[in-house]
Amino acid sequence: MTAGWELTTPRKRLILIGLSTGVFLASIESTVVSVAMPAIVGELGERSAYIWPIALYMVASSVSGPIWGRLSDVIERKAVYIAGLLTFTTGMLLSGLAWDMRSLIAFRVLQGVGGGALLVLTFTVIGDLFRVEERGYVTSYTSTVWAFSSAAGPVLGGWLTENVGWRWIFLIGVAPGTAAALIALRAMPRLGGTGKEFDLRGAALFVLGTGSLMLLVESEVSRPELAAALAAIGGLAIASFVVLERSAKNPLLPLRSLRDRYVGTAMAVNFVAGFVFFGTISVMPAVLQWGLGLEPTPAGLVIVSGTLGWVAAANVASRLVVDHEVGALVRLGLSLIAGSMVGISAAAVQGFLALMVPSLLMLGFGMGMVVPPTLIATQTLSRREELGITTSMLAFMRVLGGSMGSQAMWFPMASSLGAHPSGPLTLSSALGSFGLGFAAIVPALLLLRGITYPDLRDYERTSLAHHGDH
Repeated sequence: MTAGWELTTPRKRLILIGLSTGVFLASIESTVVSVAMPAIVGELGERSAYIWPIALYMVASSVSGPIWGRLSDVIERKAVYIAGLLTFTTGMLLSGLAWDMRSLIAFRVLQGVGGGALLVLTFTVIGDLFRVEERGYVTSYTSTVWAFSSAAGPVLGGWLTENVGWRWIFLIGVAPGTAAALIALRAMPRLGGTGKEFDLRGAALFVLGTGSLMLLVESEVSRPELAAALAAIGGLAIASFVVLERSAKNPLLPLRSLRDRYVGTAMAVNFVAGFVFFGTISVMPAVLQWGLGLEPTPAGLVIVSGTLGWVAAANVASRLVVDHEVGALVRLGLSLIAGSMVGISAAAVQGFLALMVPSLLMLGFGMGMVVPPTLIATQTLSRREELGITTSMLAFMRVLGGSMGSQAMWFPMASSLGAHPSGPLTLSSALGSFGLGFAAIVPALLLLRGITYPDLRDYERTSLAHHGDH
């Protein structure tokens, strides 16, 4: 690892360009398809399968992340990253050549599996190559790339679909993906790789369990018997996974890491933050359009303020974390998220649109103060041989929280719409949704009360000295 940190600055910049290209492609592909789906269905048919190319991509990307992360710990980071990038690029190419809806769905799953490697291993490689004082600006840069590409996805997808055809929303990324793989092959050093046995049985149970449960949530399964089967399979697989991991020689998810007060707290906080942020974003279109009467475009611009707030705060927090106590920054972020729930509730119930944008900005600021500090701290405090799995699980917990939050915070809205199916949304139902978000923050704040993170710079320096002695 020390050798990675001693790379020349030009070489690090070249690696960062390649990594950022992968982040851009993975992020934009998670949002670009939705706007093109009407055109895709018009050509390929099977309107009933409308949601599957989107939902299965998200599930495959989320579930595969920890698998790629652990593989990079066991095999070797560079090889695993390139394999993930080539899987993603191949999935893009094949999706652009799909001949019917079933082939598109299969190729989107392949693309999602590769996409799971890009976001996770990008931040893992950053943890390998950059010292903690460098990691701040590098993390803020990659976070900005992620946010910009997420926001640009629907716009780019609409333009390509209208002007050159929907297939180019996939084909346009093949050349940049190939270039990023070549950069990694040439510039990235060999990283990690313990040579230990990979926990294949644990990986299979993890994918089966989390995949079933996330599919149940993300796809909104309408058939009761299918929903019951997914819930049963998911619950049984997760229970078996936990039992197996206790006795595995080299478990997929080292339970010791979760018991670490710093790593475990970071994962819990990311779960809660994802629950509230993505849950709020999922219900805001209904609040703004059906409750406050906005048109789709202005509503979309209001919602984007949350992402802009995240990016702005992430750029600040990524630098502050080097010189300030991590717990204090995270507590501030969670407090801002809690405050945003109060502001959004007031804006929705009173119909006070002028308060909505600053409240969503506050929500984004809170996420920006939570995500980068917990990421940088977890990478600094984790064992080097577990860097891939801890980084990937941090992202997975945030996505899992978002999936659950989207459903839980929508429930009060759904109840209101069910009671008044032909009328406008009853804005008082927003109190239930955002009140649930506020309530979720409270235990996370209590969890952080007794935790003081060590100075990351000193901890890294001590770890390096200890590593050098051995």
